[in-house]
Amino acid sequence: MALTYNYSKNFPVGATFEYAWPWFRLGLDLGVNFKKDNFIVDDVKMTDIMNYERTTKTLDAKSYITVTPSFYMKYFSLGCGIGALFLEGTEERHNYSTGETTQVGGSSSSDVSEIRFMLRPCIKGFIPLADDDFALIISAGYDYAFGYKKCNGLNFGLGFQFNLDY
Repeated sequence: MALTYNYSKNFPVGATFEYAWPWFRLGLDLGVNFKKDNFIVDDVKMTDIMNYERTTKTLDAKSYITVTPSFYMKYFSLGCGIGALFLEGTEERHNYSTGETTQVGGSSSSDVSEIRFMLRPCIKGFIPLADDDFALIISAGYDYAFGYKKCNGLNFGLGFQFNLDY
């Protein structure tokens, strides 16, 4: 059983809960972002030069959750987390249409939430403490969120593992 604190530039508060078997580990990774780093996604759909609809999304990455299966040896493990990135924000729509004698336009705004696919490859090292009952965990990895480059970056972790076999 293990608990690790994780840090990355985009998700300063994170935790990993893990359980280990011989040759295999399974972890649940959680991360939270308290900063207000907005990502702007702008999309313009044009029928012709005088008729278009523009959609602007302003999103903030709030949190992530991943499940991480790992190949586990006594002193290191190598794995890749698969999960979801949760984003919240607003969406604004502006449309404009021109006919032969009329012009029509309008805009609207609404709250939106998005879930994006996320990968978290990582490598962990284990330093034994107090026989083999406890170990210090040091980890390094990379957060990769598809479609949101600003959420990508290195992550680091520090934690403890303890043996439940008595």
